[in-house]
Amino acid sequence: MERTIPESAQQTISQDEVSEIRRQHRASIPGLHHGAYQRLWDKAMTGRSLRAAVRSKCLDCMCWQPGEVKLCTCVACPLFPCRPGQRRKRTLAPFETP
Repeated sequence: MERTIPESAQQTISQDEVSEIRRQHRASIPGLHHGAYQRLWDKAMTGRSLRAAVRSKCLDCMCWQPGEVKLCTCVACPLFPCRPGQRRKRTLAPFETP
C-alpha cells in the first residue's frame, strides 16, 4: 500500500522563506543574559550540538524560563527523558555492588 501526500500538503518552501522564518524566530528569542539564549539557539541550528538543540527546544517550549524546564510535566514529549536539569541515574556494572 503506497502512501500519497495530498496536493495541498505538497507545497514547497523556498530557501529564502526558510531563512526569513528562522530570522524572525531568532528575533523573538529574549535577549536575556547578554544574548545567551540567542547564542544557544545559533549553536543548536548549526546541527553540531545535540545538547544545545535539546536545551534550546525545551527552553523555547517553556517560554525561555529555565526553572520551568525542570518542572516539565509533558511526559509524552520525546525530549522528556533527556531534558536539561535531570540527574542521570548511573547504572552499575554487573561486578559493582550498590
